[in-house]
Parts: sequence; structure tokens; C-alpha cells
Amino acid sequence: MGRKISTDAPLAKALLGGSPGNRLKILEPGLLESLPSVSEAQSCAVMRSQNDFRLVAVLDQLDKTVGVRDSSVA
Repeated sequence: MGRKISTDAPLAKALLGGSPGNRLKILEPGLLESLPSVSEAQSCAVMRSQNDFRLVAVLDQLDKTVGVRDSSVA
């Protein structure tokens, strides 16, 4: 997204709290309130490298059943 986050914002504190590495950290979705495009996230996780963060946000979880049709001939 390329957005700047104030270092005293709760989200920044959560992002900076972990050590860099290839570990996924689950965050409280309420921390995303400062980012309007993902403020309604149901869940989120972050991975931190030395130079940046990768944030994943689940915006809506659909509860739909997927039908499967068996087209094999008996």
C-alpha cells in the first residue's frame, strides 16, 4: 500500500515489536483501524523483513457451501 504509519500508532508498535525474519505474526484486526482501506478486516497477519513489512488482511469471510457435481458414469 505504501502508506506511512506514525511510530506511536498502535499498529506501528505491533509491527516493530517482532524481530525480522520469515515468521508470520497474527495481529488483532482492530490495529488496522488507522488504514481506511482495510479497517474492516476480519483477521490479519504480518511478516517483517529488515527493510519492510508484508501485511495480509482478510476483509470478508464468505460462508458459502460449494456444490460438487460428479460427472462420472456409473
